Amino acid sequence: MSQFNWPDEIVRICRWKDMAATDSPELLSPWSLPKVAAKPDAIAAAEAAVGFKFPEGYLGFLRHANGWEGIVVRLSLFGTPDFISGRAMEVMKRPGLIEAVVRLGFRPDQCLPIGAASDPKYDNDVFLLVRPDSPVLAGGVVWVDGEDISESDLFVSFEEFFQSLVDHNEALALQAAARRKQ
Repeated sequence: MSQFNWPDEIVRICRWKDMAATDSPELLSPWSLPKVAAKPDAIAAAEAAVGFKFPEGYLGFLRHANGWEGIVVRLSLFGTPDFISGRAMEVMKRPGLIEAVVRLGFRPDQCLPIGAASDPKYDNDVFLLVRPDSPVLAGGVVWVDGEDISESDLFVSFEEFFQSLVDHNEALALQAAARRKQ
């Protein structure tokens, strides 16, 4: 079982987002709180829809937040409805994403979109969960930079990836505070 403290880390992101929105609302699109925790039957249905069991780190997130719109500016993390409805798999059809996945050393069937911008006009970044049975980065996360895949980030676990989202929101909040002081 993961020792990651989901409630504390979720609150940290909320705190940073609130600070950024207060100091520089023009920096961020409107942000929301995470969705209410997923129920076990919704998680089971989502896993059935994607064809594999989620790694423990992503399960931990879903047990505390069933998705989060705008977790980083316009990028969202998907919840169980996105897998059940097929929305998550639609993201794989975005131009250039499959080619990016292959250039990063993965087969497309090894990666599951777990987050993206709702409108790729504004942001082409995509968060990909690597299947737990993958020979490469099993259970890890790839943050594919939609503008420059050479800038894509690899994370060995969902928890490490989520921590990067906390850090990213902190950086945005501090940048907003610095702008306000100018």
